[in-house]
Amino acid sequence: MTSPVPTDIIQRITQDFGDESASVILANLISRIPDGLPNGTRPRHLRCVIHLAEGDLEKLNHYIEICLRDTRDVMYAAEYRQTGPGFGTKLERIHDFNLPFGESTNHDGSL
Repeated sequence: MTSPVPTDIIQRITQDFGDESASVILANLISRIPDGLPNGTRPRHLRCVIHLAEGDLEKLNHYIEICLRDTRDVMYAAEYRQTGPGFGTKLERIHDFNLPFGESTNHDGSL
């Protein structure tokens, strides 16, 4: 049995895609992104995909497909950014989508 979707995810879908589309989009996400994918939890995968989609259905479908191929790719794209030039490039974690939206952003470098 799958676990319920956290409230913050439902709120973000509504915010990004509108009240009229929210239930259809949520059902689509739940049917396509199963519980038990590797490298994280379903809520983390959902948050990453939703964050990357930026309210765009084409992007949503694109990132769902990427998540299904390798969850690490969407987590990397959603949670990290590269800093520094060339060989000095480092990764900085800017989001932790294990946490709810609103608590997941690194504001002070202390994630």
